[in-house]
Amino acid sequence: MAVVAHAVWPGFTAEQYEQLRDVVGWEREVPPGSIHHAASFGPEGANLFDVWESEEALQRFIEERVMPGAERVGIPGQPEVRFYPVHALFTPGL
Repeated sequence: MAVVAHAVWPGFTAEQYEQLRDVVGWEREVPPGSIHHAASFGPEGANLFDVWESEEALQRFIEERVMPGAERVGIPGQPEVRFYPVHALFTPGL
């Protein structure tokens, strides 16, 4: 079942996100199960919104690629991720 994931990552900046994006390369090498990703930043850190085919697929991506990349970039802490089942998905214009 597809899931929506909302990750809150305190202290994670937009600049660090761009570095992580380059290091992990999720746009060059799309992880299996990924459907949609959006990122937003404020003074408190990052809010990341994802749609994945399953919670397990996202967890695997986080453990195998995101967290090692975050360590390499020097991003503090870890995200708090909450999962919700997808009821409907509409992505016009993409």
